[in-house]
Amino acid sequence: MRRFRNLFTLLAVACIVAVAPAHAADTPSGATQSALSWLTGRQQDDGSFPGFGPGSTADVVYALVAAGIDPNAVLKNGNSPISALGNSAATFATGSTSGAGKLALAVIAADKDPRSFGGQDLIALIQQAYNPATGVYGLNPTDHAFAMLALVSAGQPIPAAAVTAAGRLQLADGGWSFDGGANSTSDTNTAALMIQAYAAANIRNATQTKAVAYLKSQQNSDGGFTYSKQSPYGTDTDANSTALAIQALVAAGEDPYALKQSGGDPISALLALQNSSGAFRYQAALTDDNDIATAQAVPALLLKPFPLKRLAAATPVPAALPATGGDLALPWAALVAAMLLSAGFLLRRRA
Repeated sequence: MRRFRNLFTLLAVACIVAVAPAHAADTPSGATQSALSWLTGRQQDDGSFPGFGPGSTADVVYALVAAGIDPNAVLKNGNSPISALGNSAATFATGSTSGAGKLALAVIAADKDPRSFGGQDLIALIQQAYNPATGVYGLNPTDHAFAMLALVSAGQPIPAAAVTAAGRLQLADGGWSFDGGANSTSDTNTAALMIQAYAAANIRNATQTKAVAYLKSQQNSDGGFTYSKQSPYGTDTDANSTALAIQALVAAGEDPYALKQSGGDPISALLALQNSSGAFRYQAALTDDNDIATAQAVPALLLKPFPLKRLAAATPVPAALPATGGDLALPWAALVAAMLLSAGFLLRRRA
């Protein structure tokens, strides 16, 4: 009988281990909590957050939603970051296609209607920016990537010509330049956004494979990422590029913990840039707390790529990274584990 009791216990533990995240021991939950605590303390009276305008407030919305916090309930003087974004929607969304796309991603993540937000139909603005002659949304690869992400998040189809155009905009090394200029070189930020756009639309092709290879080629020896190894401003690891690279790797089905260099992996490199305040610095040599770096670090550390939420009619989500667990597998395996433990308890009592 003891053999049976031991067998039940071993099977129960096996079920629990099977559904636990592969990197549960390494999950930087304390780091994200302290980052969020620092961020929320930075909220301004109108509900917005400091940085470079509404885009920085959108970054904080992403961080809050990634951590399971309702941004509508994060208030300062009765104002939330969502109400602040609504007040600036007219200028931000009409200023560029990437602005409209970034705002739509935040609005949908906050469970608001992107078709009617701040007096703007964000999805219509994005669709109106589509050029059927070129297949490109907006004016450059950054616009195009944000447009694709926002449309997928809103449950809207991506024209086949837009997918072809994204491949045509790809440079020989596998990356994209932020402005698409003839003399511009690839950068990790634009490549990371485009990789996430492809994954969000459930597109797996040679363009994405080449893009992931490019992104990996930009990794530094400390495990982090630079904006571009061709940049004249230096190639030190920065928090923003590393965070976006992590999101792209997860979206593409890669395990960022497995992408190790002599100095560490992308997660450890990003954590190394966190200050004692909970905020993140932009680069190791720049020690000041940085609002944007902190906001962008949170979804990456939580392994949450864009889009964070999708409307009901959205494109199916591609296969998730094993380390993030499976929503359906967890309750069933937990139930089996509980039943096995209960059976072992009953056998002990009968013995």
